[in-house]
Amino acid sequence: GEAPFLADAALRRRLRELTAANQELSNLLAGSQVPSVMVDREMRVCRFTRPAERAFGLSASDVGRALPGLDLNVEAPLLEENLRGVLDGLFLAKQLEVRDGQDRWYALWIRALRRPGRAADGAVLSLVDVTERRIGLRALEASRGYGEAIVDAVNNSLIILNRHLKVKRASRVYRELFLDAPEDIE
Repeated sequence: GEAPFLADAALRRRLRELTAANQELSNLLAGSQVPSVMVDREMRVCRFTRPAERAFGLSASDVGRALPGLDLNVEAPLLEENLRGVLDGLFLAKQLEVRDGQDRWYALWIRALRRPGRAADGAVLSLVDVTERRIGLRALEASRGYGEAIVDAVNNSLIILNRHLKVKRASRVYRELFLDAPEDIE
């Protein structure tokens, strides 16, 4: 008589725990500001965060549809191949640089969803805006090129040393005087 009651009570307690965990995860997803999409092994959309609606161009009607077949707001030409590689265990995670129609750049992270000892059950795709970083890198490269042009324009022998006092850059006049090729420096 009492054993079924105890089993039912244990099941009810476990059900309450699972329901609470599911609500916590739902709240976490709802509160996330990161555009993220969860897909299953067949690459079908399972869930996505609110920011993913705009960033990826998703709507509620996309749930259950294959992600590679959707018209996304980001240009990701190798998405299907990289997603398949993560799902098949070739990569634990993969990062791609993608861009949207407004010329904003993103790091697209693809990470496997897996339980211990099992193959990937699906994957999570997340976007991080890297536009400002790319702009900064371009500015740094332009500054470096400008600095190198100044060093080469100097009509004297000039070298630039790093913090270890190794030659980092040498002017054209220095290289001509000491017969050093540019590739011999640094």
